[in-house]
Amino acid sequence: MPVPVSVAIVRKPGSVLSWQEDLAEGFREAGAEPLFLDLRPANMEEYRAKWSTRSRAMENPAVIARTVRMLEKARPSLLVAPSFAGLPSVTAAAWRAALPASTPLVGWTCDHLARLPDSLEPNLDGVYYFDSATRPTLESAYDTRPVRLAHLPLAVNPARYPNFGTPFETRRRALIFAGDHTAERRAAILAFRELGGRVSACGPHAPCGLRVWRRRRLDAAKLARLYGQHFAVFNLLQPPNTVHGLNLRAFEAPAAGALATYPDVPDLPGAFVPDEEVVVYRDLPELKEKIDRLQHAPSRAAAIAAAGRARVLREHTFAHRAARILSDWVDVALPGSLRGVANHHVRA
Repeated sequence: MPVPVSVAIVRKPGSVLSWQEDLAEGFREAGAEPLFLDLRPANMEEYRAKWSTRSRAMENPAVIARTVRMLEKARPSLLVAPSFAGLPSVTAAAWRAALPASTPLVGWTCDHLARLPDSLEPNLDGVYYFDSATRPTLESAYDTRPVRLAHLPLAVNPARYPNFGTPFETRRRALIFAGDHTAERRAAILAFRELGGRVSACGPHAPCGLRVWRRRRLDAAKLARLYGQHFAVFNLLQPPNTVHGLNLRAFEAPAAGALATYPDVPDLPGAFVPDEEVVVYRDLPELKEKIDRLQHAPSRAAAIAAAGRARVLREHTFAHRAARILSDWVDVALPGSLRGVANHHVRA
């Protein structure tokens, strides 16, 4: 039998989000075997090295030594660094020395980058970006080094966000915003309420008693149920992390069977059909008007939610993203259900 393709995934255990674990599950569904390179200290030796050298996680010599041993043993065909558009030079050199010469190092940014952080070097073979506004930054950073840049939206693990199937006629006639309550988001929620709109709000820094978060990590199933109890999900961007792109909520809400909303950003039409699969708004008065109309036509709201969920399950899961990454970098036979999507490159 053929040996499964091994993919090393850089991870910081205990992260607020679960997308690195979801990507690993996606690689399993695509027929690859994931291996985590955990960057946080795992034992006292690694903590002592951190304290004595005052090094960042990716430059901790003891952590680098541990990950090098893992790479030498596993010899993966691909190394993926979610959240990174470059690596510290010492880390990249150590990992490349431990890997087969044919193994590419690939990043995937989950936030918009206005510049490459000073601690990182433009030393990857490829970088995926979720937000098209990031491409000029990457082109500038990699202007002296060959690199493959490609737009790749975020995604969802549908198993984490089940659809409870609550009829729209019985849902609360309010929007729900669940996320970090930055100053910009609080102002938008207040402005929508001043227009006469109803919004339930919860999450970090919100005056809400709902225990959806545990140490700021999302309880996805409870969040999915919360989405299904409300008429629509109020999706607000978090500048400067998202400019032209789609955040994780854009995929999680439809997966849970919710009526999703999203600001009218350039990347949206490449992933969803506006007002057919997601309610798109240019300003809050427009959103209020559209929600009012849909509340008088719950069957139309249900149809948009169903179409959005079907699009997500068809094209926007982490298994689809893993298949795309594998097809770009590794000679591997993908499962039949993922072959077409891997070749359908979603572009900004």
